[in-house]
Amino acid sequence: MNRRDDVQQPRRAGLRQLWALPYSDPGWPGKVLLGSALLLLWPLVAPLLLVLGYLVALARLSPSKTALPSWRSPGSMLRDGGRLALSMLAYGWPALFVLSTVAVGGLVIEGPLGGSRAAGALVALAVTVQPIGLVWLLVGLLLFPLQLRRAAATESLAQALSPTALFSLARANLRRLPVLWLSELALLLAALPGLLLALVGYAFTLFWALLAVARLSATLEASE
Repeated sequence: MNRRDDVQQPRRAGLRQLWALPYSDPGWPGKVLLGSALLLLWPLVAPLLLVLGYLVALARLSPSKTALPSWRSPGSMLRDGGRLALSMLAYGWPALFVLSTVAVGGLVIEGPLGGSRAAGALVALAVTVQPIGLVWLLVGLLLFPLQLRRAAATESLAQALSPTALFSLARANLRRLPVLWLSELALLLAALPGLLLALVGYAFTLFWALLAVARLSATLEASE
């Protein structure tokens, strides 16, 4: 079953407008701080699913809506976030697998495999495949707005995971995707200064940037 968005008339916004999105909601401090705190607890999984579900809720709103979604529907957000997370894993697990080879360093440097014949082969394998993982990670970032839009448009897990539906959405927005992707990357780069305030600061700036990315995804035209 597909969900109808309030209004799906795409509306372009500049990077400054997107970055200033939370200010349009008088209750933004509490909403953003809660999202940042949950993002900081992402290893517990449930907080991460709530954050993803919140982004889905924002992507479901018309771009003309200025208020941020409420956090008062955690059950719905967990379902939406789970659907988005499964979509991200379905397309991104190879990158996670390849990048997991960073563990090789710990195994061969003063580890159980240190000095063994397998150490050299493992290091060579890790050095070879890690660039592939980085490229795949970049592809995953580019897919994220499309996956977010699909998760907002349907309650069907099969539809959210469907490569055909994802391709149709990309094809329907072929001309605007390059600008959208450049905007997404610029927004995520703008969140990096939060690292200067350690993990707490980065969780805040990253969540702030993700809100803007969710608003960007809401401007994609539906493929149905």
